[in-house]
Amino acid sequence: MKSKTYNGLDLLKFIMALFVVMIHVKPNVHSEILTTVFNPILSLAVPVFFVLSSVLIFKKLTNINRGGTLRLSDTVNV
Repeated sequence: MKSKTYNGLDLLKFIMALFVVMIHVKPNVHSEILTTVFNPILSLAVPVFFVLSSVLIFKKLTNINRGGTLRLSDTVNV
């Protein structure tokens, strides 16, 4: 079965991961303009990251076993 890739979602997930790092590093503490611009985006970074991760994992699970049982061993390379 051919695996479908979602490059746009992967890129957005990567950007959200960078924003999560920015939450912890706080690079915009000294600039009121950056704080005003980035705080609304940063407040959405964690929820968007988890939703995108869930969507991509669900897509992978449903593509592997169409109509069968979902097994973690099918998705994880051990």
